[in-house]
Amino acid sequence: MVGQIELYKLTRCRSEDEFDEGCWVNEGAKEKYYKMLELQNKKLDEGELIVDEENICGEVLGFKSGYIRGRGTGPKPKRFLPNQNYGKELEEAKINAKLAQVRAEEGTS
Repeated sequence: MVGQIELYKLTRCRSEDEFDEGCWVNEGAKEKYYKMLELQNKKLDEGELIVDEENICGEVLGFKSGYIRGRGTGPKPKRFLPNQNYGKELEEAKINAKLAQVRAEEGTS
């Protein structure tokens, strides 16, 4: 399976040899690829056993509402943006769970 960083390279480099002068579609793509590799190696050096390539791509390419820039609409950014309704939704979910539990207990009695 191809990782997301390697997929970025495959879609922006025209040859197998990344050091080939005409490989990259533009200099920006090349710089971003090497920045992703740098972050990945840094995380590995810091002792992380599993490196989240999706987050690295998002860090380098930038997050945008609904998708990771440069990756299309497929992958969604892993970001939690709390909103005002979150506490209300959580409370409603707890109430509904409790209500379902009470109804189940009444049905078995």
